Amino acid sequence: KFNLYQSLHTAVVGPEGAVAEVLIRTHRMHKVAEAGVVALGNPYAQDPAAPPQTEPSDERADPTRPGWLSRLLDWQESATDPDTFWTTLRDDLAQDREITVFRTDGGTL
Repeated sequence: KFNLYQSLHTAVVGPEGAVAEVLIRTHRMHKVAEAGVVALGNPYAQDPAAPPQTEPSDERADPTRPGWLSRLLDWQESATDPDTFWTTLRDDLAQDREITVFRTDGGTL
């Protein structure tokens, strides 16, 4: 899905007719479902234990980080002025849309 939510939803019916709904997802999928893309952490942090990447980046390589997010992070990294970056981003996103910003405590701004 565009919002990065991923889960396999199913329901099973027991012998007495009771229905049990089941969600199947990995730990990473659960983190993204509960906290959104912020759960993925710092995309620029290097894991010293990770093997060097030999394949080119591809939008389909990591379904939890779609191409639009990669481009946004690249744009942020290349911006020389954070205030201009956020002002431009807010103006671009605000065109006929509502923006919700979540604080670390789960509240909204």
